[in-house]
Amino acid sequence: MTTSTFGELRRDRSGRAVRFERRYATDIADLWAACTEPDRLARWFADVTGELVVGGQAFVGFRDGDHTETTIRRCEPPHVLELDWAFGEEAVSVLTVELTATDDGTLLVLDHRALPTSSATGYSAGWHAYLDLLDACLADRETSTWQQRFNELIDDYRNAPVARR
Repeated sequence: MTTSTFGELRRDRSGRAVRFERRYATDIADLWAACTEPDRLARWFADVTGELVVGGQAFVGFRDGDHTETTIRRCEPPHVLELDWAFGEEAVSVLTVELTATDDGTLLVLDHRALPTSSATGYSAGWHAYLDLLDACLADRETSTWQQRFNELIDDYRNAPVARR
């Protein structure tokens, strides 16, 4: 994993966005599987059901009872997954995950845009916590829970500058 794991919170045309760049010490096929296969996603993220095809619908059930409905915009295994993210009453946002093979593993770029300004810091801390869980899962090591990690991070994201792009 990279040394700096902090995401960049920025303004975008539809509110806010957050971007993470993480390097994982695994090959691109394994990281793609960890990000797309339901049994692997359940280990670090949430219960996910649905079709991983363009236009397909997926349902994300979080452990706290919340859920998100998604529609797949792009699916180019093992490089790009982009989807519309519909959480509760919020406007639909766009989540993109891009994977690139590197000499020492795989670079994952997660970009979540068109986020409501009022909840962008929560998304930032949340994705940060989930990506930390992904790293621990890939390394087969124990780590704190998502909620513990989120609680550790949220104030840092509340105090972080918002970049202009």
